[in-house]
Amino acid sequence: MLNPKALTLAVVIGVLSPTVPTNVLSESPVLVQTQQQRQAEADRFLQQGIQQFNISQFREALQSFQQSLEIYREIGNRQGEAKSLGNLGNAYWYLGQYQKAIEFYQQQLTIAREIGDRYGEAASLNNLGWAYWNLSQYQQAIELHQQSLTIFREINVRKGEADSLGNLGLVYRSEE
Repeated sequence: MLNPKALTLAVVIGVLSPTVPTNVLSESPVLVQTQQQRQAEADRFLQQGIQQFNISQFREALQSFQQSLEIYREIGNRQGEAKSLGNLGNAYWYLGQYQKAIEFYQQQLTIAREIGDRYGEAASLNNLGWAYWNLSQYQQAIELHQQSLTIFREINVRKGEADSLGNLGLVYRSEE
């Protein structure tokens, strides 16, 4: 049984649209969640994942980040998608699954570049550098940290610059 609001909405859709989906009248009273509701849901999953990550519940965090990623992709939120990918990479990094972390960091980097997020690009490069460092691929790690350093300098983020310099020092020391 449809409630009056759903019936009114179905009629309005029928009047405004030349083609009416045949299942409109059979759907639940809440016909479609708004984009804002889906955004809020994705944000909640992302924050939940961050909280789980912060208390070392990495496997649980993976699930939350994956859920946020799916919703961000569904609603076309590229910034949220990049954040979820980066956090998935971080969780896999802490689980010692460096190759898996690299896969997610690479996807994050691609999106950061596509949307012109220079800070996100530098952070992705930095994270990739750490993953390659853990795989003892020092030359690759150095190149990534140098790229990160260059971007942080260009966008004048002193903390990022300092982190990149410190990371380079650690990688160079590991090469010895």
